[in-house]
Amino acid sequence: MRNANRISAVIILGICAYFWYESTGFTKLGSLFPQVVVAILGLLALLLLIMSFIKTEKTKVFEKISVKYINIVIALLLIISWGIFIRMLGFVVTSVLFFSVIMIIFEKRKQPILYYLKKIGMILVTVGVFYFFFSWLLLVPFPKGVLF
Repeated sequence: MRNANRISAVIILGICAYFWYESTGFTKLGSLFPQVVVAILGLLALLLLIMSFIKTEKTKVFEKISVKYINIVIALLLIISWGIFIRMLGFVVTSVLFFSVIMIIFEKRKQPILYYLKKIGMILVTVGVFYFFFSWLLLVPFPKGVLF
């Protein structure tokens, strides 16, 4: 595994060097984003290369996890229904409703009602921030529904 990490890190560092060189032909502002991404990727590759030389204990990396396929089917059906109802109810109402349903269905233990209300509040804030950011700041139109 260490050899694969070393080889991968060297290849990624080579790719980073190539893209850094290519971005020098861009304008000053045009090269900013690619160079930031390449620098971050290069630092992570360098970290991987360094860590490949550090000896670690042999531990089990993957454990066998039992998958409940019914949960996958339920989540897929909920996502499809979210896509269908978004045109009728709008983005905000549909998102809050369906993310709340997903949270309630997949909660492993029975919780008090206050727990669910806090989670739904966090969902409201998250959807509200996304709506504000994309709709008002970036002027991306969202599907308008009956209520919102």
